[in-house]
Amino acid sequence: MLVDRVRQVKGRLWYRVWLPAPPNMSRGWVPASRVSPYAVTAKIVIRLGERRLFVVQDDVVVAAFPVGIGRPDLPTPTGSYFVTERLRPVPRGGAYGVLALSISAFQPKLAYWEGGGQVAIHGTNQPQSVGQAVSHGCVRMLNKDIIVLSRLVSVGSPVIIRK
Repeated sequence: MLVDRVRQVKGRLWYRVWLPAPPNMSRGWVPASRVSPYAVTAKIVIRLGERRLFVVQDDVVVAAFPVGIGRPDLPTPTGSYFVTERLRPVPRGGAYGVLALSISAFQPKLAYWEGGGQVAIHGTNQPQSVGQAVSHGCVRMLNKDIIVLSRLVSVGSPVIIRK
């Protein structure tokens, strides 16, 4: 979870967090005693119109990559999210490539899918699709690029998706 706000109520500390659940950009309060927060140093900014993903540290772009995005009928959802987990897909040469970073966004038209239509930033076995609007809402990257991205960001890193 990504902390959005901190509040003290009757001497007890609470965190308002972004929840990895639909609807997109859901928030909730959790007692500080139930979580172990840690700092993240980078964020991901995706500009759908440019079909580019940027890694930003201290307001400086440290890396940029081409991406494939959701097709018009299943668009990549815009908004503020965070990386929820890092996965090594099986098989490694399949549709999700060599690595996937799940994010807290969901494609609402795919709620019936396993995982509720959760969106990911992932590699691909179709490198020609990078730069195109062809996915079901996920962000596709070249396999070599998703490996580099995974070294620059951590679970919990913010993901901002803009038009």
